[in-house]
Amino acid sequence: MNISSASSLKNFDWISNYGPSFIIPASNFDVLYEPCDFFQELNKLFANAKKHIYISSLYFGTDPYEYKLIDSIRTALDKNPSLRLVVLLDHLRGLRIDNHKEKTTSKTMFQPLIEQYSSQVDFYLFHTPLLYGFLLVAADGFTYEREAILNWFKDSNRSPMTNQELENKELKPNHAVKSILQSFCDSKKNEKKLDEKPPKNGDNAE
Repeated sequence: MNISSASSLKNFDWISNYGPSFIIPASNFDVLYEPCDFFQELNKLFANAKKHIYISSLYFGTDPYEYKLIDSIRTALDKNPSLRLVVLLDHLRGLRIDNHKEKTTSKTMFQPLIEQYSSQVDFYLFHTPLLYGFLLVAADGFTYEREAILNWFKDSNRSPMTNQELENKELKPNHAVKSILQSFCDSKKNEKKLDEKPPKNGDNAE
């Protein structure tokens, strides 16, 4: 699709109905056509970062390009002790093991940075706790989805979050968090029912 014309851009007007939007002049950004261009730009931005580096993604790859990005981040953290790195990845994809590289995941890619620059790095794994039902608390004190942590324990006895060896693989239900999330979901369902409630006889329907 050619999006260079104003008429073509109208095809994307519907997006603003589903969330916040803002207008950016075309002169304020460049289109990157090749993956190598994307990684080169990231390397440059990471190397020159002064205050923050934010990475929000479904996952972080485990190929040579990504290793170079980690090196650029390490160099930037070394040069600037006040620089902060904040990483947010998907919980399941972030812990998925690369079949071609033993025990290599998005999490393990950042593990050296987490350990070496603990005061400068914040690492988060986002997950939807109700996706697989039960929420379980491991010996490290963190809460995990049942299927995700059981799959992790098949290959490791270490904490997915701290990489420290666990005293045991005992898992306990996190009833408190599950109850809060269930209440939230129920409230959303009730709101939807109210929105969809048909007007009573005599009411004006728009």
